[in-house]
Order: sequence, then structure tokens, then C-alpha cells
Amino acid sequence: MFSREIVTTKQMMQAILVGFGVGLVGVGCFVLLLVTANRSVDAPSATEEVIAVDAPVQASATFYAIQHGVYTTEDSAKSFMATYPLLNKALVVEIDNSFYVWSGLASAKRELSVEPTAFMKPMQIVSAGCEHSEIAAIPNLLQNEQALNLKFDEQEKSEIPAQWNTVMTGLAPLSKDVEVLRLHSFAHFYEKESCLQVRFDL
Repeated sequence: MFSREIVTTKQMMQAILVGFGVGLVGVGCFVLLLVTANRSVDAPSATEEVIAVDAPVQASATFYAIQHGVYTTEDSAKSFMATYPLLNKALVVEIDNSFYVWSGLASAKRELSVEPTAFMKPMQIVSAGCEHSEIAAIPNLLQNEQALNLKFDEQEKSEIPAQWNTVMTGLAPLSKDVEVLRLHSFAHFYEKESCLQVRFDL
């Protein structure tokens, strides 16, 4: 014979309550596990190394070229210069297959009274494509008259291109005129550094 045990209502309620309690504890543990896992993924570890990436230096500056003419060939530009002894410090600068005769590079526009006739052509020197910060800083250096005369403080010395001192020392006997020095130093670096760009659409 089989024995039958009668389950009372009280025992049934106790079983339900125990089951309910165990279920709550299980759900709570599961939720706590999820929260802890998310925090461990989002929070960087104490030993994680944060690497700072320096954004490339981008510089641009507006100048005014003292322009006496523009030619389709370099020979034509040089022939023009040869007829005017006063252009002995001028340069032929090639930009986008055009040859410009410039005698100076000014930082501000002004009235001109020179021979041969000239006008101030607005232009912008842009170094946005230069990867090296020293080269990217050239437009700003060209604006700095102290830099053109090799007068730097200690911090500025660490920020100038390696060839700046050599170039400016070589130009010193040419002229004391800042606009002439600026033109020749610009021409040197513009020819050497392909990342430097000139824009006329101001």
C-alpha cells in the first residue's frame, strides 16, 4: 500500500514564499552581475595607458605681395626685371604655372609709390597640409618681424625650422628691409616645402 501525506494550506504557502524568495535572490544576483560586468567594460583599468595624440599644427597668414607683373614664362619675367635696376632685390615666384615679379611681401596693405609701377596683391600662405609643426609654423614666423631679424626668446628657438637661422643669416647682407627679407625667406621655403600653399582668392 502506498502512504498518502496530506499537504496543508500552511505548508503550501510556505513553499510558495520560499520559492518566491529564492527567485528574487536569483534575479537580484543576475542583475548585479550584469551591472558589474558593464562597469568593468566601460571603466579603464588602473594600468591602462592613455596616449595623447597631438593635432597637426595648422597655420595661415595673409600678406600683400608688391607685384610688378605676371608672366607665362620665367624667361619673360626675368627679361622684365633686367630692364629695371631697381628690381635687383626682386624675385620671380612661380605659382600655378604663372611667374610673378615681386619686390616685397608686406604684412599690411598700403599705398605704393615705386618704379616700376606695382600694386599690392593680397595673398594667403597656408600650411594646413604640413605634417611637421615647425614647417606648419612658417606663415606665422613670416609675420613675426623679430623672427625675420633672428631675435628669439628661448621658447621660440625650439619652434623654428632647422634651416631658419641659416636662411635668414644668408639673407641679412641682402637688405635690412623686412618686406624684402620676408619675400626671400618665403620663396626659399615655398620652393622647398611642397605642403606650403598660396591662395589668391581672398
